[in-house]
Amino acid sequence: MSQQLLADLGAAWDRQDVEGVLACFTQDGIYHDTTGDQPLGTTYQGHAAIREALVAFFSAFPGARLQSVGQPLIGPDGRAASEWVFEYTDVHGQLAHLHGSDFFLIEGGKVKVKNAYMKSYSAS
Repeated sequence: MSQQLLADLGAAWDRQDVEGVLACFTQDGIYHDTTGDQPLGTTYQGHAAIREALVAFFSAFPGARLQSVGQPLIGPDGRAASEWVFEYTDVHGQLAHLHGSDFFLIEGGKVKVKNAYMKSYSAS
């Protein structure tokens, strides 16, 4: 079940399907973004807050793609991890890639917590 849930979440994110992403979260789900002024990045809790964050994110990166790397790792305690590559066009019109990972807590067949991390690098 968790493998399919995370596959559905990744596919919805790749399609930039806000409602599809939200369908994978519990109503009170938590999304810790990769950036922000809090130790875990900006935190969004509940469908309304997550929806607002997704709309802003997808608007900032139209046509961007999210590709999974391998299969998610699923633990026996409802925790899971996945690796991804985010592909987008930068402000100079160049194709760019960001590498990251997500850590999840799954409850009742839905994502309760998604904590996203991203590699930071400087292109020379």
